[in-house]
Amino acid sequence: MAKLALGGLADSWGVFQAYYEQILLKNVLAADIAWIGSIQRNIGLILGSLVGWFFDLGYFRVMLHSCSILLVLATLLTAQCHQYWQFLLCQGVLTGISESVILVTLYPVATQWFKLHREFAIGLMLNGSALGGVIFPSVFKALIPRIGFQWSMRVMALIIFAMLFTSSMIVKERRPRRLGATSGLRSSKRLNLAVFKSKCFSVYCIASIFFALGTYTLNTYLAASAEEIGVPQALAFYLVATTNAAMLIGNTVLGPLADCTGPLNVFVSATPMLAMVNFAWPFARTIPSLFTVAALSGFASAGSINICTRVVLQMGPSEHAATLVGNLQTIIGTVQIISPTIAGIIYENYGLKAMAFSSGGVLLACSALAVVSRQLLIGKRWFSFCQRA
Repeated sequence: MAKLALGGLADSWGVFQAYYEQILLKNVLAADIAWIGSIQRNIGLILGSLVGWFFDLGYFRVMLHSCSILLVLATLLTAQCHQYWQFLLCQGVLTGISESVILVTLYPVATQWFKLHREFAIGLMLNGSALGGVIFPSVFKALIPRIGFQWSMRVMALIIFAMLFTSSMIVKERRPRRLGATSGLRSSKRLNLAVFKSKCFSVYCIASIFFALGTYTLNTYLAASAEEIGVPQALAFYLVATTNAAMLIGNTVLGPLADCTGPLNVFVSATPMLAMVNFAWPFARTIPSLFTVAALSGFASAGSINICTRVVLQMGPSEHAATLVGNLQTIIGTVQIISPTIAGIIYENYGLKAMAFSSGGVLLACSALAVVSRQLLIGKRWFSFCQRA
């Protein structure tokens, strides 16, 4: 339920991007509007190492409750925004910090309860995000002409409050820790950077830099680019919902597959697929082809975006799960905070084809480095394709 609320906002950014470009912020450049979404999605992830450290010290519930309240307040404040800097502060900074802190804390909790079918369980959890990405754009699109932007955001804040309140009452750690306790981990009272001594983790972090540069370009600009070629705005909104519906299917299918073959194997296979979808995007000039691109993008994203963080859980002991996830999220968040804006600059100066091809290229580079990380993880000779990783 918490992921439904988080994904409802984060995965719906393409709808807000298109609406702001056409209505509320039509005098602002698309690249500048993209800053709101990139900050929302990533500013809190930059604090991932710090959040993971606090989680290891037993501050899980403090972070969950405080950031749940902050997320509801930020959504209500977004309804009152009229100027660009106000959207940047409320929907970008405040929403982003609260979403990301909740997200970083949920992964380690889920891993405590599952071992044999961990990937399937996390995949079901992420289905909440995909489901929210279907529901929230549809709700937003249906309410805007009836009650306007302000009341639409207030309704969404009410939905988020109900989801997060219920989740905070249910979710709990399997091994709760006393506040400030060290949990027996060496150096847990200071930031633990020793995980970077692992070669496979370090190479994977480098791969994640390329991943962050290209992964959200299509999701951010698909609806806006569709409107530019004559797709009605009412229909373009549903491209985002289609992407998230396909992601829902992908999570259900690829979660059990990751349990059988290993999450890194799924990631290495899905990332080139997402790159190919980016390469095909500029050639989709009809409504059926655009919806095909949206569906394929969503399915591939389930094996790349949603698997990306889960890969590192097998690169260290479970006691370091929050630290591994936090450090990776810090790297991804730092890069992703500028990547949509870079893509927007390429789009405005060189066109859709250049933007899509550049995104696909960096995703292929990410896939190549992920293969190197895989071989370092399994410790086998190269080309051991059947080895679980």
